Amino acid sequence: MTLIRRAKSNSKAFAKLYDAHIKGVYQYVAWRIQNRQEIEDLTAEIWETVLKNIHQLQSDNEVVFKAWLYTIARNTLNHFYRDKEKTATVPLEETHNNIKTENKTPHEDAELKENTELLRRLIEKLPQQQRETLTLHFLSDLKNKEIAALQNLSEKTVASNLSRALATLRSNFKKLQ
Repeated sequence: MTLIRRAKSNSKAFAKLYDAHIKGVYQYVAWRIQNRQEIEDLTAEIWETVLKNIHQLQSDNEVVFKAWLYTIARNTLNHFYRDKEKTATVPLEETHNNIKTENKTPHEDAELKENTELLRRLIEKLPQQQRETLTLHFLSDLKNKEIAALQNLSEKTVASNLSRALATLRSNFKKLQ
């Protein structure tokens, strides 16, 4: 019996499912929200929705579950934006707090933070589909197959979106250096 099937009726199995996916969901939300309290609240709301509705999920397939989970996350964020009319950014300070700067000189640390800010601005300029594909792949660690299921696209289209996004970022980053 799969973990997803067990999670539908067993709280310990649901806890394992939660543990396996909480980091990716949190990062997905954190990329778009302005403060830590809202990130935590929305992440909790997403998991509350998952808990309430997991019994309705028809499949026990991991890819289908991830697509369903991130659809809930995306819908929760969309609802949040409609209600709050906020822009989808994370304050630079919070981004910098997540950057590991061990064994770096103050100059290297400042340069890394500056490049991170620049990268964030460049990512925000990408077309929405490419931006979403990029964040799902790199921040939520989803595979192309999982992203394809979530976005109702072929794996080939997801790979193409990811490739285009990275090429655009590389090109624009080099222009600004």
